[in-house]
Amino acid sequence: MPEYLAQTGYKNPVDPADGIFQYTKVDVGGNVGHDMERFRQAHPETAARLYLQDRPGVVNLSKCPDPVNKIGYDFFTPQPIKGARVYYMHGVLHDWSDEPARKILEMQRESMTPGYSTLLIHDHIAPEALAHPHTTAYDLTMMVMVAGEERTESHWRELLKSAGYEVVRIWRSPLAVQGIIEAEITK
Repeated sequence: MPEYLAQTGYKNPVDPADGIFQYTKVDVGGNVGHDMERFRQAHPETAARLYLQDRPGVVNLSKCPDPVNKIGYDFFTPQPIKGARVYYMHGVLHDWSDEPARKILEMQRESMTPGYSTLLIHDHIAPEALAHPHTTAYDLTMMVMVAGEERTESHWRELLKSAGYEVVRIWRSPLAVQGIIEAEITK
């Protein structure tokens, strides 16, 4: 908020479409919108600024009501929504080995605004050592089925750095398999 007020000379907003609360959230590879719908229910006033993206055949099955924006999108192509506040990916990158995952990340990075846009990755974060049998079984399953992989925190950091990001923070519970990684584009 202080940045917005400073940028506008501390004047009251005059355009209802360009105010301090005009943030956009993009759910990249969001399937039919289960995460987006929970977010919309908790924050109904944001619905018009929410974008659900997945392949056209998937996003067309979305149960998210209007005015949530539903867009067919291939995440191996440039991200069409520029300068969103949040780009969110849940369970997307573990389907892919490092090279295609890096490509997905690079396609998002090109649309992000330095110092403003944030990437949130909600995905598996494997322990560095002595992983639970469930985690190792899931890693093997992803490898065999789709050439994907589960990543440790250090692996996530390396992947993100190689795609032009820096990790800001990682939220995880010792009891959970998944965590949330917050990253920004490097300056």
